[in-house]
Amino acid sequence: MSPHRTFPVYGVITTAVMLLLVFTPIAVCQTVAVEEPESKQPDTIEEVMVYGTSLKRLEAKVYRTEEKLFDTFNSLNDDDQYDVHCGYRQRTRSRIRQWFCTPNYLKKVRRDAARGFFEGLAYNSNMGTVLLKEQHLLEKMQELVAQHPELREVRDELVIAKYKLALERKSRKK
Repeated sequence: MSPHRTFPVYGVITTAVMLLLVFTPIAVCQTVAVEEPESKQPDTIEEVMVYGTSLKRLEAKVYRTEEKLFDTFNSLNDDDQYDVHCGYRQRTRSRIRQWFCTPNYLKKVRRDAARGFFEGLAYNSNMGTVLLKEQHLLEKMQELVAQHPELREVRDELVIAKYKLALERKSRKK
């Protein structure tokens, strides 16, 4: 037999199989609904509550509390060069935003260094000054925390938020 004579047979078989596949699900899916006798439904439905914490929420809580702490500190601090401001910032050559808290004196040192660089001046590292001011900032913070209970309360809130975040990260590593 030549292949031309068998081709129409394959076409008929393929058509028959396709028709079977198309109409079979309709026949199989047709069922008769049987009415069940009414059973007593419970009056109350059990409710299941699932509480979860996400790392992003915990991190956001830490950032908000940190910002609140420094806002409170800034309002109590009398020297503006030691005010600390927080926010998201992108590092150079990165698209990832990170949370930073930076005191005003450090911003000034960076700004002066950048200005000197662009004006062609020799870069003078003020690292000693920065370290002294950092020590003075820590002393100021300790002094104000000791004197003002509202600042102490926010500091304690921040410690708890950071502790919860650390616990959650540790539990996820397991």
